[in-house]
Amino acid sequence: PNTLQQALKPSHEARVITEATRPFRITHVNEAWTKLCGFNPEEACGRTLRMLQGEDTDVATVNELVKDCVEQKATSMEVTNYDKQGRKFRNFLQVCECDLHE
Repeated sequence: PNTLQQALKPSHEARVITEATRPFRITHVNEAWTKLCGFNPEEACGRTLRMLQGEDTDVATVNELVKDCVEQKATSMEVTNYDKQGRKFRNFLQVCECDLHE
């Protein structure tokens, strides 16, 4: 999705929406994201995706993603993250620039 309206539509795809600027705080998570990560919206909103990082998360990959976000570039990465219970999972993140006016 490349508009906020599209991103907020129901989806079986895990979606998280963050602020467009640092520190990229979470503003919305969908049900699929909640099932994947184990955090409900109240636990996730206001925090950053750092909450999913752990020992095997590749910091260099995350830093590259953050750099692209700061430069407002669409980007993607695959990284090891951890759910609320501390279980590892591979997470494919795709960051899209959304047009907030549509």
